Amino acid sequence: MDKPPVPFGSQAPDFVATSLSDSKPVKISSLKGKVVLIDFWATWCGPCKEGLPHTEALYKDFKGKGLEVMAVSDEEPGTIKDFFTKSGYSMPVFQDAGRNGNSAYKIVAIPTTVIIDRDGKLAGFFVGLHDDGEIRAKLKTLKIE
Repeated sequence: MDKPPVPFGSQAPDFVATSLSDSKPVKISSLKGKVVLIDFWATWCGPCKEGLPHTEALYKDFKGKGLEVMAVSDEEPGTIKDFFTKSGYSMPVFQDAGRNGNSAYKIVAIPTTVIIDRDGKLAGFFVGLHDDGEIRAKLKTLKIE
């Protein structure tokens, strides 16, 4: 794992992203009580395109089991939606128009995957393309299986 924005076990940085399914803002702290996996990505990023199918698989495997998946991009909504439609993804996708999430999590490279526990504390921080097994192992420690 790479250097997280705050120590593990500390309150995860909060930010607001806009859902592209209903245009509603979602504040990360409002998801307390669920394990949250945030995948910071972009349509132009090769490693992101390689990793998104794994994020989609996590979404399909664990939706309804306490895991909230958020695919977050700072690109234009149309660009994001077109990419998701063409790719056939069903996981929730969000826009971080002001790059507030990128700033809050000190994103230096994408993809970056963030895992927040049920208490709103930072539990995982993976910079770059990571093995699906590593992320699943971290989720298992949070009772997502």
